[in-house]
Amino acid sequence: MDCKGWIFVWEATNLGKEANPLRRILIEEPVSPTCLMHPDTYLNKVIVGTEEGPLYLWNINTGKLLYKFKGWASPVRCCVGSPALDVVGIGCADGKVHLHNLKFDETIVTFSHTTRGAVTALSFRTGLLCMAACKYL
Repeated sequence: MDCKGWIFVWEATNLGKEANPLRRILIEEPVSPTCLMHPDTYLNKVIVGTEEGPLYLWNINTGKLLYKFKGWASPVRCCVGSPALDVVGIGCADGKVHLHNLKFDETIVTFSHTTRGAVTALSFRTGLLCMAACKYL
């Protein structure tokens, strides 16, 4: 993915100095891509976050735009898959983190830390709630 809106797809088994992309996909709307992630179980699909705020779901095998998510009126800085199927975490420049269900295009919950700046990285951790609950059993 580059700053002009092109997504390049390479074959992972053929990554030498002379490797050429298998496919080039142009995001046709004038957008500046900021992040890219592959949601678990979404075969041949990627989510592209943008400076303008929307997310895009692309099929990198066919080169087709499958869905445009409206976004949250803030530039997307990072996007990461969660342990829950169809749910991703999205970090925005306004300091908010959105947990969003891709399948239903619904925001599940929003967290905010607006006094600390943009959210530039996210990750999920499993087992923490279980360990905390075990202390009290």
